[in-house]
Amino acid sequence: MTKHLANVGRSIGLRTLGDLNGRNPLELLQYRSCGWRTLAEIEQLIERAISGEFDVARIDESMAATELLTLVEQGIAKLSRRERSFLLARIVGLTFEEIGRRFGFTRALAHQVVIKALDKLRKSWGPRIPRLFEMMKRRCLAIPNASGLTPALLEQWMRGASKNFRLSRKEQVRLIAALDKSIPCSLD
Repeated sequence: MTKHLANVGRSIGLRTLGDLNGRNPLELLQYRSCGWRTLAEIEQLIERAISGEFDVARIDESMAATELLTLVEQGIAKLSRRERSFLLARIVGLTFEEIGRRFGFTRALAHQVVIKALDKLRKSWGPRIPRLFEMMKRRCLAIPNASGLTPALLEQWMRGASKNFRLSRKEQVRLIAALDKSIPCSLD
């Protein structure tokens, strides 16, 4: 949800999506700062809620890794071209200095763009992504004498997943480590 929509919702007394029940779109347009774009955003938010995106109780723990990586890859596709390019370069192992040099920017700007992209990914699917990370962390810590999430372990968890992913398992582990520092990860 954008800050604008949050402000509009607050100004008209909305606390939940259920508060929209019975309200007419033309009624909403009467409020200050509520235009057609805001209505379109409300419609998208309702569609996301109907699809179960915000229902964290419906997550199958055995499919958490597959769902997490699917949502993250969808989120990467929604990033701007620069954010996507910088993030993917970082995930394959380039330093911020190398990324900056490759794209003609400073190391500091490359760092800022990657941090912004990671933040967008964390927030892209509401509470679902943090819940999936929590499940992954619990699963990693439940394995005795393990060095955390590794590409081999991730491959084992992803068996049976029919989806082809753009990133390799090693890159997926790097991405998970960058998105959630509390998940123990190792590239060995």
